[in-house]
Amino acid sequence: MNPAKHVVVLGAAGGVGRLFIQFLGRQGHQVFGVDAAAPRSEASHHQADILAPSGDGALEHAFARADTIIVALPDCVARAALPWVAGHVRDEAVIVPTCSVQQPFFHDLASIKPGHPCLGLNPMFSPSLPAQGRVVASCLPDPESTSHWLEQSVQEAGMRVKRLSPERHDQLMSVCQTLPHAAIIAFGLALSDSGRLVDLDSVMEMAPPPMRAMLALLSRILSNPAEVYWDIQSENPHGELQRTALSDSLRQLSSMVEAKDGGAFSQELQRTADRLGMHLASGARDCQAMFSSLA
Repeated sequence: MNPAKHVVVLGAAGGVGRLFIQFLGRQGHQVFGVDAAAPRSEASHHQADILAPSGDGALEHAFARADTIIVALPDCVARAALPWVAGHVRDEAVIVPTCSVQQPFFHDLASIKPGHPCLGLNPMFSPSLPAQGRVVASCLPDPESTSHWLEQSVQEAGMRVKRLSPERHDQLMSVCQTLPHAAIIAFGLALSDSGRLVDLDSVMEMAPPPMRAMLALLSRILSNPAEVYWDIQSENPHGELQRTALSDSLRQLSSMVEAKDGGAFSQELQRTADRLGMHLASGARDCQAMFSSLA
């Protein structure tokens, strides 16, 4: 267990902010939550707009004491708040962005306050899910550097830490998040247009497990704040490459169908299966378990 730290969490009313507040509080750390939204009865935090914090004595006092500032805000807001944040933290206080895309934040901080300590932490799951056993991406310019106390606290809370550079993080997230989210959102847009052909109630009466799984994924996205998914699409410098690959693949599929080239279709499926390698069998088991729950 680490000695008690003074931690400020910006975005205390959001899911990621609450996640950090809860497990750090249970571990005995002194946590000061900040959010522009008014506190709810079951969760107390200091109400302040970090983009216009002038004259907020309580906020400035918390920053003056803090060992760590967790910036659990939408990517664009986190970067907009950075000049004030960097100007009010102690030189040794670590700034911790939870951004979906890490490299731009690190770049901005290096421009504003060169050499200031920064540790990116991006949970690879929605905070509405159980955190036990799930991965939190940890970003440092030198992934081989000594473990930070906050990484240790994440592990003590039952999560797994995967260390990588901000650049590598964003490359991986373009495949792990930008690509699948783009495919799901595109499916949703196409489904909206298909209402001219059949009504959704009829679709749901007949929907086989793959359709129900896609609807579940789409509904998950639509039930969360749009800004989360907008950041993943718009902020990642590798995102356009993934969206282009997705649209090119759809055109390739259409070309094979139009040419009635079943052989090419089979070859492409086999090539994809070969690319999955050992992950094909585990993915099939995951799908079986998921489809069984949709019965």
